[in-house]
Amino acid sequence: MNPSPAFSSRTMKSLMVGLLASSVAHAGISRVVLELQVSDTSGASASWSIDVGVGQRDAATDSYDWILAQPVPIEDIARGEVVATMVDCSLSVEGTNIDVNFTLQAGSRDTTAVLTTGLLEFGGVEDSDQQLGRATAAISVTDLNGDSALLRGLGTPGTGAFRARFNDGATRFTTLVSQVFVGAFSTAAGFQNDPAVGYRPVNSTTVLSMDSELAFSLTKFDLASATTTFDFIGPRQFQLFNDGDMNCDAIFGINDIAGFVTALIDRDSYPTVYPDCLADLADVDGDQFVSVGDISGFVTMLAAAAQ
Repeated sequence: MNPSPAFSSRTMKSLMVGLLASSVAHAGISRVVLELQVSDTSGASASWSIDVGVGQRDAATDSYDWILAQPVPIEDIARGEVVATMVDCSLSVEGTNIDVNFTLQAGSRDTTAVLTTGLLEFGGVEDSDQQLGRATAAISVTDLNGDSALLRGLGTPGTGAFRARFNDGATRFTTLVSQVFVGAFSTAAGFQNDPAVGYRPVNSTTVLSMDSELAFSLTKFDLASATTTFDFIGPRQFQLFNDGDMNCDAIFGINDIAGFVTALIDRDSYPTVYPDCLADLADVDGDQFVSVGDISGFVTMLAAAAQ
Protein backbone atom coordinates (compact mmCIF):
# COMPACT_ATOMS: atom_id res chain seq x y z
CA MET A 1 0.00 0.00 0.00
CA ASN A 2 1.17 3.51 -0.72
CA PRO A 3 1.73 5.91 2.19
CA SER A 4 -1.23 8.22 2.84
CA PRO A 5 -1.66 11.62 4.50
CA ALA A 6 -2.47 9.72 7.71
CA PHE A 7 1.21 9.51 8.50
CA SER A 8 1.63 13.31 8.51
CA SER A 9 0.58 13.37 12.17
CA ARG A 10 4.07 12.20 13.16
CA THR A 11 5.60 15.26 11.53
CA MET A 12 3.04 17.51 13.19
CA LYS A 13 3.67 15.80 16.51
CA SER A 14 7.41 16.39 16.36
CA LEU A 15 6.80 20.09 15.83
CA MET A 16 4.20 20.47 18.58
CA VAL A 17 5.60 18.28 21.30
CA GLY A 18 8.43 20.72 21.90
CA LEU A 19 5.88 23.38 22.78
CA LEU A 20 4.37 21.30 25.59
CA ALA A 21 5.90 20.56 28.96
CA SER A 22 6.47 16.81 29.09
CA SER A 23 6.97 14.30 31.86
CA VAL A 24 7.64 10.59 31.58
CA ALA A 25 5.12 7.95 32.64
CA HIS A 26 5.21 4.23 32.05
CA ALA A 27 2.87 2.29 29.81
CA GLY A 28 2.57 -0.83 27.73
CA ILE A 29 0.46 -2.46 25.06
CA SER A 30 -1.78 -5.42 25.86
CA ARG A 31 -0.74 -8.99 25.05
CA VAL A 32 -3.04 -9.28 22.00
CA VAL A 33 -1.97 -6.40 19.77
CA LEU A 34 -4.43 -7.05 16.93
CA GLU A 35 -7.67 -9.01 16.86
CA LEU A 36 -9.97 -9.60 13.88
CA GLN A 37 -13.54 -10.90 14.09
CA VAL A 38 -15.34 -11.71 10.81
CA SER A 39 -18.77 -13.11 9.95
CA ASP A 40 -20.95 -13.38 6.87
CA THR A 41 -24.64 -13.43 6.00
CA SER A 42 -24.82 -17.23 6.24
CA GLY A 43 -23.80 -17.18 9.90
CA ALA A 44 -20.22 -18.33 9.34
CA SER A 45 -17.75 -16.62 11.67
CA ALA A 46 -14.07 -16.73 12.56
CA SER A 47 -11.41 -14.86 14.49
CA TRP A 48 -7.69 -14.18 14.17
CA SER A 49 -5.24 -12.42 16.46
CA ILE A 50 -1.61 -11.41 16.81
CA ASP A 51 0.36 -11.79 20.04
CA VAL A 52 2.74 -9.02 21.10
CA GLY A 53 5.63 -11.49 21.06
CA VAL A 54 5.65 -11.87 17.27
CA GLY A 55 6.43 -8.19 16.65
CA GLN A 56 9.52 -6.11 17.30
CA ARG A 57 10.00 -3.80 20.29
CA ASP A 58 12.55 -0.99 20.24
CA ALA A 59 13.18 0.39 23.72
CA ALA A 60 15.32 3.22 22.36
CA THR A 61 12.41 4.72 20.40
CA ASP A 62 9.54 3.41 22.59
CA SER A 63 8.10 1.63 19.57
CA TYR A 64 6.50 -1.66 18.53
CA ASP A 65 6.10 -2.90 14.95
CA TRP A 66 4.53 -5.93 13.32
CA ILE A 67 4.01 -6.76 9.61
CA LEU A 68 2.03 -9.66 8.11
CA ALA A 69 4.41 -11.93 6.21
CA GLN A 70 1.83 -13.45 3.82
CA PRO A 71 -1.94 -13.47 3.23
CA VAL A 72 -3.99 -15.31 5.85
CA PRO A 73 -7.38 -16.97 5.18
CA ILE A 74 -9.74 -16.38 8.10
CA GLU A 75 -11.63 -19.67 8.25
CA ASP A 76 -14.70 -20.91 10.09
CA ILE A 77 -13.15 -24.24 11.10
CA ALA A 78 -16.46 -25.92 11.93
CA ARG A 79 -17.83 -25.21 8.46
CA GLY A 80 -14.58 -25.42 6.57
CA GLU A 81 -15.30 -22.05 4.95
CA VAL A 82 -13.06 -19.04 4.40
CA VAL A 83 -15.05 -16.06 5.63
CA ALA A 84 -12.44 -13.47 4.58
CA THR A 85 -8.76 -13.18 3.70
CA MET A 86 -6.30 -10.79 5.32
CA VAL A 87 -4.22 -9.84 2.29
CA ASP A 88 -1.78 -7.58 4.11
CA CYS A 89 -1.61 -5.88 7.48
CA SER A 90 0.81 -3.94 9.68
CA LEU A 91 0.74 -2.29 13.09
CA SER A 92 3.10 0.40 14.35
CA VAL A 93 3.06 1.92 17.83
CA GLU A 94 5.45 4.79 18.44
CA GLY A 95 5.11 7.00 21.49
CA THR A 96 1.40 7.69 21.83
CA ASN A 97 0.77 7.02 18.13
CA ILE A 98 -1.02 3.94 16.74
CA ASP A 99 -0.83 3.29 12.98
CA VAL A 100 -2.68 0.46 11.22
CA ASN A 101 -2.49 -0.55 7.55
CA PHE A 102 -4.52 -3.43 6.19
CA THR A 103 -6.17 -4.97 3.14
CA LEU A 104 -9.04 -7.45 3.58
CA GLN A 105 -10.98 -9.40 0.95
CA ALA A 106 -14.51 -10.57 1.68
CA GLY A 107 -15.43 -14.19 1.05
CA SER A 108 -18.28 -15.51 -1.09
CA ARG A 109 -20.93 -13.62 0.92
CA ASP A 110 -21.33 -10.12 2.27
CA THR A 111 -18.96 -9.91 5.23
CA THR A 112 -18.75 -8.02 8.51
CA ALA A 113 -15.28 -7.33 9.95
CA VAL A 114 -14.05 -5.79 13.21
CA LEU A 115 -10.29 -5.22 13.54
CA THR A 116 -9.23 -3.94 16.99
CA THR A 117 -5.78 -2.92 18.18
CA GLY A 118 -4.40 -3.80 21.58
CA LEU A 119 -4.96 -1.41 24.45
CA LEU A 120 -2.15 1.09 24.99
CA GLU A 121 -2.22 1.85 28.73
CA PHE A 122 -0.57 4.75 30.52
CA GLY A 123 0.72 5.27 34.04
CA GLY A 124 0.73 8.55 35.98
CA VAL A 125 -1.41 11.36 34.58
CA GLU A 126 -1.09 15.11 35.01
CA ASP A 127 -2.38 18.29 33.33
CA SER A 128 -5.13 16.44 31.48
CA ASP A 129 -6.40 19.70 29.98
CA GLN A 130 -3.23 19.80 27.85
CA GLN A 131 -3.79 16.42 26.23
CA LEU A 132 -4.31 16.81 22.49
CA GLY A 133 -5.57 14.19 20.05
CA ARG A 134 -5.76 13.60 16.33
CA ALA A 135 -7.13 10.78 14.16
CA THR A 136 -6.95 10.15 10.40
CA ALA A 137 -8.35 7.43 8.16
CA ALA A 138 -7.96 6.68 4.45
CA ILE A 139 -10.22 3.79 3.37
CA SER A 140 -10.55 2.43 -0.17
CA VAL A 141 -12.81 -0.18 -1.77
CA THR A 142 -12.23 -2.17 -4.95
CA ASP A 143 -14.93 -4.12 -6.81
CA LEU A 144 -13.50 -7.43 -8.03
CA ASN A 145 -16.58 -9.21 -9.42
CA GLY A 146 -18.35 -6.58 -11.49
CA ASP A 147 -21.43 -5.96 -9.31
CA SER A 148 -20.20 -2.77 -7.54
CA ALA A 149 -18.80 -2.64 -4.00
CA LEU A 150 -19.85 -1.02 -0.74
CA LEU A 151 -18.08 -0.62 2.58
CA ARG A 152 -20.22 0.77 5.41
CA GLY A 153 -19.37 1.48 9.04
CA LEU A 154 -21.18 -0.70 11.56
CA GLY A 155 -23.70 0.86 13.92
CA THR A 156 -26.25 3.59 13.35
CA PRO A 157 -26.24 5.19 9.89
CA GLY A 158 -23.38 7.64 9.52
CA THR A 159 -21.10 5.96 12.07
CA GLY A 160 -17.55 5.87 10.81
CA ALA A 161 -15.84 2.60 9.92
CA PHE A 162 -12.77 3.81 11.84
CA ARG A 163 -13.15 4.46 15.58
CA ALA A 164 -10.47 6.14 17.68
CA ARG A 165 -11.14 5.41 21.36
CA PHE A 166 -9.65 5.98 24.79
CA ASN A 167 -10.08 4.83 28.41
CA ASP A 168 -10.60 1.11 27.77
CA GLY A 169 -12.65 1.82 24.66
CA ALA A 170 -15.37 3.48 26.73
CA THR A 171 -14.98 6.92 25.13
CA ARG A 172 -14.80 7.65 21.43
CA PHE A 173 -12.46 10.37 20.33
CA THR A 174 -13.99 10.24 16.86
CA THR A 175 -15.38 8.02 14.08
CA LEU A 176 -14.31 8.54 10.46
CA VAL A 177 -15.37 7.48 6.92
CA SER A 178 -18.93 6.20 7.24
CA GLN A 179 -19.05 4.51 3.83
CA VAL A 180 -17.35 4.12 0.45
CA PHE A 181 -19.18 2.99 -2.73
CA VAL A 182 -17.70 2.12 -6.11
CA GLY A 183 -19.06 0.84 -9.44
CA ALA A 184 -18.10 -2.26 -11.40
CA PHE A 185 -14.39 -3.13 -11.51
CA SER A 186 -13.38 0.22 -10.02
CA THR A 187 -11.74 1.61 -6.91
CA ALA A 188 -12.83 4.53 -4.74
CA ALA A 189 -11.52 5.97 -1.48
CA GLY A 190 -12.68 8.11 1.41
CA PHE A 191 -10.38 10.19 3.61
CA GLN A 192 -11.14 12.10 6.81
CA ASN A 193 -9.21 13.53 9.71
CA ASP A 194 -10.27 14.98 13.04
CA PRO A 195 -9.53 17.81 13.54
CA ALA A 196 -9.10 19.15 10.03
CA VAL A 197 -5.77 20.75 10.96
CA GLY A 198 -3.44 20.04 13.88
CA TYR A 199 -4.70 18.54 17.15
CA ARG A 200 -7.65 19.20 19.43
CA PRO A 201 -7.87 19.03 23.23
CA VAL A 202 -9.67 16.32 25.15
CA ASN A 203 -10.84 19.03 27.56
CA SER A 204 -11.08 17.85 31.18
CA THR A 205 -11.17 14.11 30.42
CA THR A 206 -8.15 12.21 31.71
CA VAL A 207 -6.71 9.83 29.11
CA LEU A 208 -5.49 6.58 30.69
CA SER A 209 -5.42 4.33 27.62
CA MET A 210 -6.09 4.34 23.89
CA ASP A 211 -6.91 1.93 21.08
CA SER A 212 -8.38 2.00 17.58
CA GLU A 213 -10.90 -0.11 15.70
CA LEU A 214 -12.10 -0.68 12.15
CA ALA A 215 -15.68 -2.03 12.07
CA PHE A 216 -17.49 -2.35 8.75
CA SER A 217 -19.54 -4.46 6.36
CA LEU A 218 -18.16 -5.30 2.90
CA THR A 219 -19.86 -6.75 -0.16
CA LYS A 220 -18.91 -10.27 -1.27
CA PHE A 221 -15.56 -10.93 -2.97
CA ASP A 222 -14.60 -7.26 -2.75
CA LEU A 223 -11.46 -5.66 -1.37
CA ALA A 224 -11.12 -3.06 1.41
CA SER A 225 -7.89 -1.26 2.32
CA ALA A 226 -7.20 1.26 5.08
CA THR A 227 -4.46 3.39 6.55
CA THR A 228 -5.34 4.83 9.96
CA THR A 229 -3.61 6.83 12.67
CA PHE A 230 -4.62 7.72 16.22
CA ASP A 231 -2.32 9.99 18.18
CA PHE A 232 -2.14 11.86 21.48
CA ILE A 233 0.42 14.46 22.49
CA GLY A 234 0.74 16.40 25.71
CA PRO A 235 2.55 16.28 29.02
CA ARG A 236 2.74 12.49 29.07
CA GLN A 237 4.99 10.35 26.97
CA PHE A 238 5.58 6.65 27.65
CA GLN A 239 7.87 3.69 27.34
CA LEU A 240 7.13 0.15 26.19
CA PHE A 241 8.62 -2.35 28.65
CA ASN A 242 9.67 -5.92 28.08
CA ASP A 243 8.15 -8.99 29.71
CA GLY A 244 9.49 -9.55 33.22
CA ASP A 245 10.34 -5.90 33.88
CA MET A 246 7.95 -5.85 36.83
CA ASN A 247 8.93 -2.47 38.25
CA CYS A 248 9.16 -0.79 34.82
CA ASP A 249 12.62 0.68 35.32
CA ALA A 250 13.70 -0.67 31.90
CA ILE A 251 16.29 -2.88 33.65
CA PHE A 252 15.55 -6.58 34.13
CA GLY A 253 17.06 -8.24 37.19
CA ILE A 254 16.60 -9.24 40.83
CA ASN A 255 14.73 -6.02 41.56
CA ASP A 256 11.84 -7.41 39.50
CA ILE A 257 11.31 -10.48 41.70
CA ALA A 258 9.03 -8.75 44.23
CA GLY A 259 6.83 -7.36 41.46
CA PHE A 260 6.62 -10.75 39.76
CA VAL A 261 5.53 -12.43 43.01
CA THR A 262 2.93 -9.70 43.62
CA ALA A 263 1.48 -10.08 40.10
CA LEU A 264 1.37 -13.84 40.56
CA ILE A 265 -0.23 -14.17 44.01
CA ASP A 266 -1.91 -10.81 44.67
CA ARG A 267 -2.76 -9.26 41.31
CA ASP A 268 -5.38 -6.93 42.80
CA SER A 269 -2.78 -5.14 44.88
CA TYR A 270 -0.23 -4.89 42.06
CA PRO A 271 -1.50 -1.53 40.68
CA THR A 272 -1.27 -0.04 44.17
CA VAL A 273 2.32 -1.16 44.68
CA TYR A 274 3.41 -0.47 41.09
CA PRO A 275 1.02 2.23 39.78
CA ASP A 276 3.16 3.01 36.73
CA CYS A 277 3.60 -0.58 35.57
CA LEU A 278 1.56 -3.53 34.24
CA ALA A 279 0.92 -6.90 35.92
CA ASP A 280 0.63 -8.54 32.47
CA LEU A 281 4.40 -8.18 32.07
CA ALA A 282 4.61 -11.26 34.33
CA ASP A 283 3.12 -13.35 31.50
CA VAL A 284 6.56 -14.40 30.28
CA ASP A 285 5.36 -17.61 28.59
CA GLY A 286 2.92 -15.68 26.39
CA ASP A 287 -0.22 -17.70 27.10
CA GLN A 288 -2.18 -14.54 28.05
CA PHE A 289 -2.41 -15.60 31.71
CA VAL A 290 -0.21 -14.78 34.70
CA SER A 291 0.15 -18.13 36.45
CA VAL A 292 2.61 -20.58 38.00
CA GLY A 293 3.47 -21.58 34.44
CA ASP A 294 5.40 -18.32 34.14
CA ILE A 295 7.74 -19.09 37.06
CA SER A 296 10.23 -21.27 35.20
CA GLY A 297 10.51 -18.79 32.35
CA PHE A 298 11.03 -15.91 34.78
CA VAL A 299 13.77 -17.83 36.62
CA THR A 300 15.47 -18.64 33.31
CA MET A 301 15.40 -14.96 32.37
CA LEU A 302 16.93 -14.03 35.73
CA ALA A 303 19.74 -16.55 35.25
CA ALA A 304 20.47 -15.19 31.78
CA ALA A 305 20.45 -11.61 33.03
CA ALA A 306 22.94 -12.47 35.79
CA GLN A 307 25.50 -13.78 33.33
